[in-house]
Amino acid sequence: MSNANKGIGKVDVRLKWDPSPWSRPPHHLDLVVVGVAIQQNGDGPKTFGDLTNAGVLVVDGYQKLLEDDFARLAGSTAMTVAEFTRDDSGAWEFREMVRGFDTDPVVFTAEMGGTRSA
Repeated sequence: MSNANKGIGKVDVRLKWDPSPWSRPPHHLDLVVVGVAIQQNGDGPKTFGDLTNAGVLVVDGYQKLLEDDFARLAGSTAMTVAEFTRDDSGAWEFREMVRGFDTDPVVFTAEMGGTRSA
């Protein structure tokens, strides 16, 4: 069995943009949401509860920002885990955003940044 993602070990996501013209307000980009989705292969839906020894770890250097074993969202097929935004001074802020979804990966990518309805 082949795994298309086998060669990836550590991933850095970097945003870049040109500064605003001198006379205009600054532009800012945020890394709105980090999500995890289970690839569904047609054998019926797989949830995080079907996995063993799975989890996510978000770190800043050696500082652990978030560690989760997916147990609290065992019935979900996808989840968001974190959001990164800039504060008014321009410093990056981390916000834990563990939220489960019961949808396929394509739909999840459209839903994951949305606000949760009551």
